[in-house]
Amino acid sequence: MNTANTFPHILPFIRKEILRSTCPEWENLDRQQIGPDIVFLVHLGSGGNGFRDTVHGGVLGALLDEALGCCIESWACQVYNSEPASSGTRPRLYTANLNISYRAPVESPGIIIVHAWLKSREGRKWFLDAKILGDDNRTRAEASALWVSERVASM
Repeated sequence: MNTANTFPHILPFIRKEILRSTCPEWENLDRQQIGPDIVFLVHLGSGGNGFRDTVHGGVLGALLDEALGCCIESWACQVYNSEPASSGTRPRLYTANLNISYRAPVESPGIIIVHAWLKSREGRKWFLDAKILGDDNRTRAEASALWVSERVASM
């Protein structure tokens, strides 16, 4: 999908607080006030179309999964580095479940915005959400995801 006529340009943004050495507690964050953790500005070409002038849902699903992956990796770097029992090697994270609701067609060529954020973490389970907005700020697709970290072998 990394072709000049699929996604000619993608510009990612990450919340600077996530990259700091002290990880904020996401349970205490007011998402309505601070917004998403990751934002992608995506220039869509026609190479990912399923129908004429409309992006294929599978392409949108892959884009949502990529944004969620960037979001969780950003958080995981900080979380695992700040945990006292950290062995220095981070466990890998995998998409265990991805539910997507398509709300409206995404026209192409065009510009979309992808938002992703971490909702919570329970042990090895990470819960995230994402959405795709059109250039009119209308929600085109929403995703909720469960990511799981691999088990760490104990010595």
